[in-house]
Amino acid sequence: MKKIKVLDVVNINKVLDGTMLLGAPIEDVKAILRFRREAQPVVNGWNDLLKDAITKLKGETITEEQLNKHLNEALADEAKREVEITPFAISEEGEVAILAQSRVECGQWEAIKEALKPVAKEQ
Repeated sequence: MKKIKVLDVVNINKVLDGTMLLGAPIEDVKAILRFRREAQPVVNGWNDLLKDAITKLKGETITEEQLNKHLNEALADEAKREVEITPFAISEEGEVAILAQSRVECGQWEAIKEALKPVAKEQ
């Protein structure tokens, strides 16, 4: 297992929303679907917390800028909290298939690969 910040899990999941897996090797498909399964409770928890915080902090006299400042301060600890995710690597064949048909930029894909790559075992 690998520890990743909640906000990183949310952002990676959002990028993976735009991926198509047709033509990728089955092991790559399984790895991405496993991540999505593991990420779902984290993403749902974050979205519920965000919605609740907006409801509780929003008032008639608060500006959007003030609301965003309060949200950032109130949710900072939760955004930085680490959760465990099963790391994985996608094959070159899988990358080609996924990037060819998905709305994922190469920079986003590289960031995802770095965040989710398996941890090298210490000797």
